[in-house]
Amino acid sequence: MAKPCERCRRIRYQITLVFGVLILINFLVRSVLHLNTKSIYDLLLLPSALVLIFSVFVVFFSKRRVK
Repeated sequence: MAKPCERCRRIRYQITLVFGVLILINFLVRSVLHLNTKSIYDLLLLPSALVLIFSVFVVFFSKRRVK
């Protein structure tokens, strides 16, 4: 397997960090609003959707800046 370039590694790190932060924020908001969390899917649905949107946004705009 080829070694990823620095830009790809940085983007992958940013996306992972955003995903972790979104899961934490989602859990805190659900706790404050006293929403029932029955399964892990309750915590992962919104962050997963937002990470997909963020990833498309990052990849689209990072591709334009490649020299």
